[in-house]
Amino acid sequence: MCLLANLHWHETAVLANTLRIKPHSVSLHAELLAAAGYVSIRVAGRRTKMRLTPLGLDRLTGHVTALQEVAGTAALLVTARHGVPRSPT
Repeated sequence: MCLLANLHWHETAVLANTLRIKPHSVSLHAELLAAAGYVSIRVAGRRTKMRLTPLGLDRLTGHVTALQEVAGTAALLVTARHGVPRSPT
C-alpha cells in the first residue's frame, strides 16, 4: 500500500515487478483491498490499474503511525536496558 500512497493509478504488473512477486498475487491482494474500500481498481483491456482511496490512505497512515509508536517504545526499552547506543568508531 505504501507504493500507492501518492494516490496515482499504478499498473498491477509494475507493482508486481517492484515487489518481485507474480502479477496474479498482486491482483488477489488488490481484490481484498478493494473489497475493504482501500483501493480502487480499473481495467482497460489487458491492463489492470489500482490506486489507494482516501479511506485506504487514512488506514495506511494509521498503520504507519502505530508502527512508529512500536519502534519508539522498542528503542526506549533497548536504551533503558543497554544504555545509550554508541556511535561506531
